[in-house]
Amino acid sequence: MEKMSKYDVAVAYRIYPLVSKIPAIFSDSKIKLAEFCINSFKKSLGDIKAKIWVILDGCPEEYEHLFRKYFNSVDLVFVRTNSLGNHATFNLQIEILLNQTDSEFIYFAEDDYYYEPNEFHKLVTLLKENISVDFVTPYDHPDYYELNFHNYKSKIQPSSNHYWHQVSSTCLTFLTRKTVLNNTHNVLRSYSKGDLDSSVWLALTKVNFYSASNLLRSFFTLDVMTIAAIYRVFKFNISQLIFGKKWVLMAPIPSIAAHMDRDYLPYSSNWHEKFKSNIPS
Repeated sequence: MEKMSKYDVAVAYRIYPLVSKIPAIFSDSKIKLAEFCINSFKKSLGDIKAKIWVILDGCPEEYEHLFRKYFNSVDLVFVRTNSLGNHATFNLQIEILLNQTDSEFIYFAEDDYYYEPNEFHKLVTLLKENISVDFVTPYDHPDYYELNFHNYKSKIQPSSNHYWHQVSSTCLTFLTRKTVLNNTHNVLRSYSKGDLDSSVWLALTKVNFYSASNLLRSFFTLDVMTIAAIYRVFKFNISQLIFGKKWVLMAPIPSIAAHMDRDYLPYSSNWHEKFKSNIPS
């Protein structure tokens, strides 16, 4: 393994100036939502030393100022792109994190997540102490408790006074190792070719994918999103599904972060109260 520097984690944080979906707060102001999320990320890092590549996708200059407000400039690298969009900037994250030499631990960050204060270290510790864990998401997605597809027996693991459960999929905000990314980037890149985030993860983790009863249940209940994800696994990553390694993805219980989509807040807390009390002054 190549020698890494003083940083605990290398982060590729992609941000663009439009509001997607309907956020739980600041639905009419992306700059306010962005600052809220950046501030929470800084607080969550605590003592974790992070090198951050900020992908400013069509962002005006004020977005760069936000990062300089909360982070030391020496720890920031700004990458300006001309409104490439979600798929292309995810591919750019892969390129940046594969080629950096600042940390073995790497984090893909989207711009609409709130993080619990001083909790990020738990993700890093889980990976450091468990070589069998390959990916960690900070987000305990409500789909794990609502969709038929996620009706499977999950491995539960304690770490850092927290519980973690093995899951089949997540979004595109996650922590992994550079060595793992080196072995999985071809599958992850399928997202930039039109794949879904959920089907990328299903191809990698294979959790519950071979359950015939579960697959049939998804079809008979017309679970459209699951059916679409299953179809794309076969379309984009059938080789990984059949021959590839089964990679392990873990999620926290309770959630350490909340995706700001108002319809998909985690169940584990009164997030609206937390949001109100953590708005930057």
